[in-house]
Amino acid sequence: LRPLLNAELAYGLDLVLRRTARRARSTLRDVLAPRVPVVGIRLPQPPLPPLLLPVPRDLQKTGPEAFQNGVDLISIEEVFEGVFPELNTSEDVDFDTFNDAAKSIFNNGDELPEVSPQTLLALLRAVVQREENAAVELADALRQSLSLQESRTALTNDVLLAIAGELIRTWRARLGALRG
Repeated sequence: LRPLLNAELAYGLDLVLRRTARRARSTLRDVLAPRVPVVGIRLPQPPLPPLLLPVPRDLQKTGPEAFQNGVDLISIEEVFEGVFPELNTSEDVDFDTFNDAAKSIFNNGDELPEVSPQTLLALLRAVVQREENAAVELADALRQSLSLQESRTALTNDVLLAIAGELIRTWRARLGALRG
């Protein structure tokens, strides 16, 4: 039963993180858009140079073995789209269901806290990270973002590690599918 519950929790957290990441990117783009002083009219965004991330060619392996076949340099925008794709209609329904359940379990019916930009950065880093402790670092980031008292007692370390490992496998599979 535990592996099934972990898989469901990993799926729900994936949906939450995807929606939050896309909202954060939208907000960041809006804030960084150039404006005419005093008037506030938005100007067209100048093209930015691509930020490239080294992504191992063999995403099925972990640690140094993943980098034995070399790396590909992929733009951060492509990595973001691959790891955090937009939710489709059925995933939106699943997200609402998970969100309602999580609010009642972890937060006494209040809104769940937003995931911080630092957590989102840790998530992206965990996908392309070379070290074998990517799941541990991702679990720490998840623990910090779910820092509610009820969630600390409900989500033990082994559960968080299992969920983090599942999320990393899912995101690496998406990234691998994106690359061909």
